Amino acid sequence: MGSRDARTLRIQAEYIEPETRFEKFDVHDTIVFFGSARFKSRRNAQSALKAARKSGRGVKAAEKALEMSRYHEDARTLAKRLTHWSKELDTNGKRFVVCTDGGPGIMEVANRGASEARGMNIGLNISLPHEQHENPYITHHLGARFSSQLQHRYAPELQWERFMISSTLMSAMSFTGFMKPVKLFGRLAV
Repeated sequence: MGSRDARTLRIQAEYIEPETRFEKFDVHDTIVFFGSARFKSRRNAQSALKAARKSGRGVKAAEKALEMSRYHEDARTLAKRLTHWSKELDTNGKRFVVCTDGGPGIMEVANRGASEARGMNIGLNISLPHEQHENPYITHHLGARFSSQLQHRYAPELQWERFMISSTLMSAMSFTGFMKPVKLFGRLAV
């Protein structure tokens, strides 16, 4: 299955298999949380700042990380509130299920918030050699791991996020510095 000849089969399976799970669990649509895998919790950011001040290195970056840590907890709280709200809707099936890329940081705390509200949540994960791993808060059987070839790695994950999405919330951070998080609400035009 890892050969070039089997690539089409792998890609096809990565599209079909999640659909089967979503149908089985009656998931109709999602609210997708995007954000930095590198945002730290307030406690971890405070510890990092203390260590930076002690060593005299990286103080400015640690101060910025502490400032940005509030979005870590905000994502958890928002996911929890949205999950409580969606569970109270009088509809058939699961509506507005929290969905992330299944990794650490903002995505992990969004899955955690939904889990704490005792709601289903989805993790659409990708295979990265040294970083990405499925976080422990994803609802059992609703985590998908996509492992296509590098040039197509994000295609199945993004397809499912686009297909099932009702709303999206973003919290962005560039690789060279920090940006203020941006929240987008409403139906995504695809």
